[in-house]
Amino acid sequence: MILIADSGSTKTEWFLVGKDGVMNQFHTSGINPYLLSTDQMVEILRKELLMRIVSQSITHVFFYGAGCSTETRCQEVSAALSDIFLSATIEVDHDLLGAARALCGTESGIACILGTGSNSCYFDGHQIVDNIPSLGYILGDEGSGSHIGRTLLKRFFYRDMPADIHEAFLAEYQITREDVLEAVYRNPLPNRYLASFSLFASSRMEHPYMRKVLSEIFLEFLQMQVCKYADYRKKTVHFVGSVAFHYQSILQEVAQSMDIRCGCFLKSPAKALATYHLDLHSWE
Repeated sequence: MILIADSGSTKTEWFLVGKDGVMNQFHTSGINPYLLSTDQMVEILRKELLMRIVSQSITHVFFYGAGCSTETRCQEVSAALSDIFLSATIEVDHDLLGAARALCGTESGIACILGTGSNSCYFDGHQIVDNIPSLGYILGDEGSGSHIGRTLLKRFFYRDMPADIHEAFLAEYQITREDVLEAVYRNPLPNRYLASFSLFASSRMEHPYMRKVLSEIFLEFLQMQVCKYADYRKKTVHFVGSVAFHYQSILQEVAQSMDIRCGCFLKSPAKALATYHLDLHSWE
């Protein structure tokens, strides 16, 4: 049996796969080595994962995670997994490779992640051959949930919202400047906090003001993360993540205005990754 994980900063989606296909699916908290220590990752695995599976039955673990972009970070996650799965073969890769395999399979294309954070790459059908680096929620993450939330907070406090949107935002969150500064600069996981405000936009995405704000946000993502690849107009651009999935109509509209050809939109790559590993890996 194999266990496949797709982990963002907010949550991890797990698929337990047997010879006949997917046997179970469940979620735990996000496991990002930039945000959590190895001990914290082990604690999440013990408290949230072990109650759902028998660790001794797992022969292979394929973990794709946000923050697993360097060998050091991959080793940290691998160490946490090895503490739980004592006899399993463990492979840890960046969530970008997982996204590319889920979206493109064995074909070439541009794979984009738009969730709590954002990233993109050019995948040749076998490996990632080009990547515009992600700079995180402070310097980058264009088009992400944290970018949407950050933009809404700035426009709220700078009084750059129409009256109806401003009043609705205040009524829904009842926040002060001090609340926000405490959450962003002093509390853990500020990117998740920022991304939580994107729910406000999703429930009002047809409002002219909100649609304009979202269009500007996705335009910036496409300019910074897609248009930098050579011959990007000749390539199919695929998207995965909750933001890409829920806002796909606006994203497609902006992409079309830039002569960018969109492919598939997935809310999560995990199920497609299960199919990918069933098709390409022999683990009997």
